[in-house]
Amino acid sequence: VTGELCRNTLVIRALPDKHGVLRPFSRKGDSGALLVDQYQRAVGLLWGNHTRDPYVSYACHICPVLSYLDIIPWRYDFCAPRSIDKG
Repeated sequence: VTGELCRNTLVIRALPDKHGVLRPFSRKGDSGALLVDQYQRAVGLLWGNHTRDPYVSYACHICPVLSYLDIIPWRYDFCAPRSIDKG
């Protein structure tokens, strides 16, 4: 996904489950859901789905959201560290 509207957006593509069945990552009404990594640290907030591909969802990174809302996590490891763009 490219373009000004999707800059710095997390693009999430659903993967098949253990039986090979592909299901959407998110559905209508899931906007605002907190996304966590494998260590249960906040990663982002879900904000939408692709209009033509039900297996693609979008989220914004959590750190700018917390900063904008002036929220300080009560645990130091609440958020996953920001990734370093190697591209």
